[in-house]
Formats: sequence, structure tokens, C-alpha cells
Amino acid sequence: MTANKWLRLTDCGGKPRSGELKAVDGALASYQADQLSARLTALRETLEQWKRSQGSGEEWKSSAWNQQPQEGKPVEMLDAWIAKKERILQDDKRGAIPALQAAAKTVYDAYQSLMPDAYRSALETTFVAPPDNVYCYKRYETKADWEDHLRKKATASGHDIKGSDVISASTPTLTWGLDRVDDEIVRVSHNIKAYDAPGNRRIEFHDYSNHHTLTHEMLHWVCHEQFRLDSMKQQFGEDFEYVQEGFTEWLARNALNEWTTGGYWRIMDYVIEAVKSGHPSAEALKRAYFEGQGVTAAGQDMVRYIKQERIARAQKINQDEIDDCLRLMRRYTRLRDPSTAGDDFVRRMKAVFQGVSDAERRRQLGNTSPWLAALP
Repeated sequence: MTANKWLRLTDCGGKPRSGELKAVDGALASYQADQLSARLTALRETLEQWKRSQGSGEEWKSSAWNQQPQEGKPVEMLDAWIAKKERILQDDKRGAIPALQAAAKTVYDAYQSLMPDAYRSALETTFVAPPDNVYCYKRYETKADWEDHLRKKATASGHDIKGSDVISASTPTLTWGLDRVDDEIVRVSHNIKAYDAPGNRRIEFHDYSNHHTLTHEMLHWVCHEQFRLDSMKQQFGEDFEYVQEGFTEWLARNALNEWTTGGYWRIMDYVIEAVKSGHPSAEALKRAYFEGQGVTAAGQDMVRYIKQERIARAQKINQDEIDDCLRLMRRYTRLRDPSTAGDDFVRRMKAVFQGVSDAERRRQLGNTSPWLAALP
């Protein structure tokens, strides 16, 4: 319920609005402006005062202000809307808000000195200091709602998420900011604080029990806008995950001193090794992330190193496999000829020599080996 919608629904054709009703108008507008819990309490109190002004019982339900033929009963709609907000806020104060506050404090304590003033202040006032706001996050109350949200988000992103993947998903997501528009209704409906980063972003979740995961998302929330823009897929193609998520997860593990647990396990071994080797340095990574400086250079440095490392590891694994096959062939004569080696060993030889050049095969097997003709 927005202030404008409330005024439209309770327009009685020019009938003067009482002082008590005007108080409701003002309280709703105030809550809409900053969404602090104190404003919600004030809105509830002013609505109850208006109800009492209509009579000692439930006379307010038959009031002209509660009649809107096309859209229902405005006062009862507002009453139910406030009740839902109150219930969600109380639930969140017991769980989600303290969890977000703890994640924000982890990020703040580790990196506050690196953040520009506006970002540090936003983190302080939105998450660190007050457990009294409902800004910049959205908690999905039921698992079904959360799974439906993930399906819609996946579809909008062009991904085909199967039901089983959605059911097992619990990781928070981050909604990047809206374009800068002077539309208060849109801002309120998205539960964001501002139109500038980071206040125009929100963290979305159902399960808030994983401190590491919330810390990761809190870092996304407070990253410099230039890092967000320069680390997108358009800049790095399919390698963008190393930069956008790899940088974020490295910072989360560094802040928590948890190097063997966390998300993005497929890439983090490479990312950690890259930073340890200075590609980029930890200082350059932090500067790119929190100050937005040298993002492209730091990202390209990491991607180059990881690509080289992946090739080197693949070659090492392949050579280890080749050496093992050669050892077996020296030990068992029948393995030296594909016609007597057996199907399992033939499949293994084809796999380990896949992609190996003819010259290298001859060097490894010998120029007269019958395997040279058998390998694809």
C-alpha cells in the first residue's frame, strides 16, 4: 500500500478528511519514506485513533472511507497490510536482521578502511548499526515462495533450472539496483533505500542460517559500482565468474579466515592460488573491489593466470596417467598390443592420449609401437 494508492482509494468525492484521517495519510507517507519500524508503529497508532473516532466498536468498517466499489475496502486493506508488515518485522528481528547485521559487521570490521565514505556510511546505517530497518533485503517466508522466485529469476536470466535444482537451492541472491528514476512507488515496492549504490541493491533469501553465505552477499551489496559494471559478463565473457564471484568469495574467506569452506568450490582453488601468486595481488584485488580502480587489469591478470594453471594441471594429470599406463605395459606384455590388451585398457589408453600430438605419442610409446595405429 503506497501513500498515493491510499489517497486514491479513500477519495470520497471531495468530502473533507478529518484530522485523524489526515494523520493516517501523513504516517503512511512517513513510513513509505524510510520504512523504520518506529514509523510502522506510528502508522498503526494513527490508524487505531481514526477507528476510535468512528465509534467505540467496529463502526469504522461501515464508514464511507472504507468503501471502494471497484477495489474493495481501503481501510481494511491498509489494516491487513500493516498487520503483515508487523508480523514480518517481528519475525525478522528475531532472526534475519541479526543474521544480516552479523554478516555486515564481519565485512565492516575487515574492510571498512578500504571503502569510500559513502559506501562505508551506507553499510553502517543500513545493516551494521540499527536492527531497526527493513531496507535492502527481502526474506521469502516460505520455501515454496523462495523456489518460485528462483525459477523466475533463472527464466529471466535465460537459464533452465530443473525442479530438483531449485528445491535444493538455499543461497541468497542479490538484486542489482534499479535505474535512477524518480518513482517512489517503484523504490518502495523493491524495498530499496536509494537510487545510488549501494542503497539501490537488496539481498534476497529464505534461509539466513549460513553466516559465510550472507557475508559473501553482503560483500556484493557493498562492492564499488565500478567493480560491478566492469566485472560483468560483457567484459570477461564466460570467465566473468572468476572475477565477479571469485573476487567476492576470496574476500569473504579472507574476512572469515575460512579458506577451505564456502561457495564456488569449482573455481576457488584456482582463485586462491592466483592471488597467492600475485595475479592479482591481494591489494590490487581489494582496490578493484572496494574502490573500483583497475578492475579490468586485475581481472585480466587473474583470468590469464588461471587459464595457464588449468592447462598446466591438465597436462600434469595427463602425464601421470600416461606414465602409469607405460609402467603397466612394461610389467604385462599383453598390454603392449591393443589386440591383446583388453577393452578396458584400450579405452584408458585412448582417453589418456586424447589430444596428444603424433610426435609426442611416438616419443612416449616408441616409433614401432602397435598402439600408434590404434589410438584415434
